[in-house]
Amino acid sequence: MRWIDKSGPPPRALEEYLEIQRPTGVNLDYEHGFTRKPQLRRELTAQQFGLCALTGAPVDARLGQLAPDGYVESVSGVRVKIKSHNAHLKPQKLCKQEMVARGEELGRVVGEDMDHRNIVAALLVEGSQDEMFGAAAQEDKLLQVKPTDHGCDARFYFGSNGDVRGLDAYASDTVATLKLDHRTLSGWRSEAIGVFTDPDFINSRADLDAVIAAMETPNGGQLPAYCFAIKQVVMRLRP
Repeated sequence: MRWIDKSGPPPRALEEYLEIQRPTGVNLDYEHGFTRKPQLRRELTAQQFGLCALTGAPVDARLGQLAPDGYVESVSGVRVKIKSHNAHLKPQKLCKQEMVARGEELGRVVGEDMDHRNIVAALLVEGSQDEMFGAAAQEDKLLQVKPTDHGCDARFYFGSNGDVRGLDAYASDTVATLKLDHRTLSGWRSEAIGVFTDPDFINSRADLDAVIAAMETPNGGQLPAYCFAIKQVVMRLRP
């Protein structure tokens, strides 16, 4: 999980929509009212340098390279559909329940379901229930650690074989909620880590420093997939 800075203004898709709709007092909700979801997804993806906010997998043009027909084969050999998705860190169901509890009418008041700080671009896996992780696994559960939390990346340990574990109780709960230790996702991380730690190419501190810099510096608006996991592993390899 990589920290996402949401301190700036909302994406134009949300800002312009609300500017138009607020005076009408209707359709101010995400699920049924909001009409600019694809535009918002593109803007969130750019903000996140092409990476899923929950898993670190690519959700930009690289997704098409990974799955040209929209499907990938999991580690267990099951074909699952993957696509980019606007995910709510606090689930929409909970946002609505809280609004109703406050006596607010859905669609007539702007709630957290329309707050840009609560919406991220994420990978959505569809198909076999056993192969779901990330946004699909979260469903309506609260996240104890969110990518909008400062220092979120330091609360997880990533191994060179792609494994992950939480370093505190909340992080461990988040790993379980999002199934960040799913065998398919762990396999993808392992492959990415292997590319950037290949001893045939990485054999000096200077090489390691170059990899770390690449994990922190967007190139063409993109960061490498699973860059936070790769960086952590490479940091431990430095002499």
